[in-house]
Amino acid sequence: MSHQQGYGQPPQQGMVSQNDSGAFQGGRFSIAHRDTNAVLNIDLQQGTTVRSKSGAMIHMSSTVEITGKSKFSFGKLFTGGNMYESLYAGPGRVALGPTLFGDIISLHVDGNQSWTIGKDSFLASTSEVTKKRETQGLGKALFSGEDLFVFRVEGQGIMWLTSFGAVDRLDLQAGEQHIVDNGHLVAWSCNYAIEKAGGGAMSGLKTGEGLLVSADRNKRQVGTLISIYEASKKQFIMPALEFASSVGNTLHHLLTGSYTNTTLFLLAFDTVARTLTLNSTVPGFGLHQFVTSNAAKDRIYATAMSEPPQLFSWSVDENYKFTYLDTVNITSSSCYISDDGNLAFSSGGSTAHIHALTEDGGLGEMVDELYMVPEEEIKNVNKTRAAVLYGAHAFDINVNRKGFVPHLGMNSIFMYDIAENGTATPLSINLSPSEGDGPRNSLSSKDGKLLYVMTEHNQWLDVYKVHDTQLEHIQRGSAIPDDVRGSYTFRSNTVQMSRDGKYLFTSTRSWNNTEVNGYVAAFALDKHGKLKKEKAVTFYEAPVTLGSSGGLRVLPWGDETTQDPKGISDYMYLSDTSEGWMFILGWTPSNHSLDVVASLHYPDNQTPYEATWLD
Repeated sequence: MSHQQGYGQPPQQGMVSQNDSGAFQGGRFSIAHRDTNAVLNIDLQQGTTVRSKSGAMIHMSSTVEITGKSKFSFGKLFTGGNMYESLYAGPGRVALGPTLFGDIISLHVDGNQSWTIGKDSFLASTSEVTKKRETQGLGKALFSGEDLFVFRVEGQGIMWLTSFGAVDRLDLQAGEQHIVDNGHLVAWSCNYAIEKAGGGAMSGLKTGEGLLVSADRNKRQVGTLISIYEASKKQFIMPALEFASSVGNTLHHLLTGSYTNTTLFLLAFDTVARTLTLNSTVPGFGLHQFVTSNAAKDRIYATAMSEPPQLFSWSVDENYKFTYLDTVNITSSSCYISDDGNLAFSSGGSTAHIHALTEDGGLGEMVDELYMVPEEEIKNVNKTRAAVLYGAHAFDINVNRKGFVPHLGMNSIFMYDIAENGTATPLSINLSPSEGDGPRNSLSSKDGKLLYVMTEHNQWLDVYKVHDTQLEHIQRGSAIPDDVRGSYTFRSNTVQMSRDGKYLFTSTRSWNNTEVNGYVAAFALDKHGKLKKEKAVTFYEAPVTLGSSGGLRVLPWGDETTQDPKGISDYMYLSDTSEGWMFILGWTPSNHSLDVVASLHYPDNQTPYEATWLD
């Protein structure tokens, strides 16, 4: 183990330092209160700039100029502005601190050694240093606090990192092994591979000559074996608590489509302030009623309920700048679209489509086209958005590469075998249990052994066992209360799972009447993924009918507001077209309650439909 460098001495290039002070081109810095809650003081000369994460500024000289990106109400650029990234220009001093208590360390970047940092490790940097979001595989996500994306550090200068708790470091010599908890990494400069650890809750690190920074405590441990390799010097920085996933950013963004407007809307949900605001709009190319994003949240895919039938894609960077990528033509209008990282799957009306993704993540060539009617009849069927009212809706692919396309008009679920290259082999057509059910949306269990299906016309949540070539219906629960079933007309939309996999949520809208509103139902699951009871544990009645939408998606991440075991564990959006509302619901499993925690009324008679969470 190496000794720490003396405070005040400039560290070697490409190294991490816990020094209290240092200098850079056009400024100096010092880190105070290291024994309690660290504060980073940066003294800037005239014209020198540094940037920081949102909310990091504690105080600054009146001579320092601050600029940044803001969240704002529609048409009012700086109304209630909260900056996502702030830029400070000298002369003067600016003091920065972590979101919560914790340490601060400086990373000296020389452009030669490659560094990667966790999603929430960034505090500030000099102007020449940049960070670029990168996708991790699921296994590597476990390595860095279970985030699906991290940041690659580029440029030359200094980046200041923060951790939730104290920071420690170790030097590893060539071939040396060390055991750490994998939730403790803030930054690393190595290649690595991951394997499941048998029965253990710690991680083994193995490297060439290098530096390992360890933490003093952790909230939880994840059992993986991490193999670090390369013969050059490597470093690891670990927070004392798993900051990235346990205590993440409390500002979450979602991009919404619309059934009435060609514009996409970027919203921001603050879980602490419990506010939902409209940040900006993104020009679209049609009525993009359904939008989704890839696992890295840096690519957007959308359908359109407008002519001609097409699919669209955009890229989005860490500053929420959207760049149009491409458009592909399809046979009939699609209602939904999804992706698996290599392929995109869409369906609508009498067809479904599988497209390859391009190198830049856009939509590429069509690999396969599936027909829900005899191929010779395709030229005669309706191919507009009207066809989705009685045709195919979703296209769900499970972990075993079985594909499922619910079809309302045929009251069936089409099942396929999906090859790695995207070609689909038909396996079976599975009838819904009751006449007129109208299966609309499906969701696969995490292990692929079960399929959950929402029937639009009869408001049932159906559970199927997935066999090799067909489905077996095993359970059914009502998505609306018994006292309104048969008395009013409803249309159900979707089924979603809680983050811990213990509950299912369904959404239903009131249809062609104003006497009753829409509903969200919650169902408890057993350890095998089946319904504990064929009865919802609770129903939430929306304040409006929900119109033609009733879209619902669960926020994939937790933050500091979801850590209380007796409090909210999940957030989800619920969309409405009857009056133009977007609601955020909070799920509290301890008392089985769903409640509105934030809402936004869209301006100028605009309405949301489906949306996708970006962070």
